[in-house]
Parts: sequence; structure tokens; C-alpha cells
Amino acid sequence: MNNLEVIWNDKEAFIKVGIQNSGVAGSLPRLIWRELLAFVSFKADLVREDMIVWHVEDGVTKRHHFTGFQSGGGMFPYGGNIYYTVGVDNLADWPALWRWKESSFEQLDKSNAKTIMATFSILDEVIAREGWHERKIYFTDNKVAVQMRLGTNNVVLVVEGKNLENSQMKVVRLLTDSTTQALIKTDSSYNWVDRKEYSELAK
Repeated sequence: MNNLEVIWNDKEAFIKVGIQNSGVAGSLPRLIWRELLAFVSFKADLVREDMIVWHVEDGVTKRHHFTGFQSGGGMFPYGGNIYYTVGVDNLADWPALWRWKESSFEQLDKSNAKTIMATFSILDEVIAREGWHERKIYFTDNKVAVQMRLGTNNVVLVVEGKNLENSQMKVVRLLTDSTTQALIKTDSSYNWVDRKEYSELAK
């Protein structure tokens, strides 16, 4: 699990997290040999990066999974809509901007994207100007609680980390006045999978 971001106002919240699947493909003897040498030479390859967004509104939490979607960008409100932007390697591709629409992101054309991005210099500026709040939670944080007031509901986003023998586990929960909801539970360990399953992950 990558770093987590949450933005919210007095009515709704958006929670974003990135999930990276990484691994190494090869014959069983070769993989076992690499496992034995892991403490000095093992380095996994990024297979696929996904992004998960939870939208919390009117006491309802909806989960949206975006396969193969770069998750290292930032969300921000502007003019009544929620947008998501990421950095680009090629200046000709800037700005890369998507607008939230019901349950997915739709990419804006360059002209409209540039018009919006020209109205602020950093995301913190436009988030505050639009009356929203933001909190970033880093993978290295062991326990963080973010308190939000959404409508008539008191909501707490809790992220907890636990060190295991060979990995680190992260658990993300959403607490309200009457319920506890587990959003996601991940750990940084590796599992053995067959080549077919590995190929499916890489799609």
C-alpha cells in the first residue's frame, strides 16, 4: 500500500490509496535461488499499480477500484467538482487532469485542464480556497486517526500499522457513531503464484 490521502468538507470525503503489485517471474529453481540471496540482491519489478477511492457521503461509503491507474497524484476540489492530477515525464503531456463523475474519473482535454491548473500554484491553495481539508498519511506512519464531521455524522479514518516477521501490515478502518467499517488490509509480503496468475496481474 502506498501513501493514503483524504480530502473532505462538511458533507463528503474522498479517500485515495495506491496499491502496488510487484514480483519476479522465472523458473522455480531461479526464484528459489533469488529468495535465498534476498538479503543482498533481491529486487522485485513493478507489475501493476492500482488506485482505490472511497467516496463517503450521507453515511454511505462506496469503493471504486481503478486497475492500472497511477496513484501518486493528488485530488482537489474546484468549482463544485473533484479533480485528480498526476505528474508527467514528458512536458507535452502536461497537465494530466481527470474529473470525478459519479463513480469514475474522466480525463479532461489539454485546453480545459490548463485553464483549471492556471488558477492556483499548489494543491493546498485550491483545497483551502474551496473550503475543503486535506490529510496525507504516509506508509511509515504506525497509527493515525483523522476526525471528520460529515453532515450529522462524526467520522474517524484510522490507519494502523503492524510489524510482522518479514513484512509490514496496514489496516485502514472507518469509524462512525454507530459502525466500524474495514476499508482495506494489506501487507508487504510476497506470495508464490503460477505464471498465469502473474500474467493476469500484469494486465
